[in-house]
Amino acid sequence: MLRCLEVSDISEIFIVTNEAQKFYVIGQIEELGHPIPTENVLIEPEAKNTLPAIFFGMKEIERNSEIP
Repeated sequence: MLRCLEVSDISEIFIVTNEAQKFYVIGQIEELGHPIPTENVLIEPEAKNTLPAIFFGMKEIERNSEIP
């Protein structure tokens, strides 16, 4: 997270996690002093592995993006 902040604003960072870890992840980020927008915490519908989580995150960002 801290490395991401070196090149991006907190509003540009998205986290993909599962429902059980959602509040744990948000809490840890807030402990670092960076409250992340709740819409930037994406909950994957089913736990898979890294590649499906990345793909899910990309599709959600694209779907919610203002860019056509």
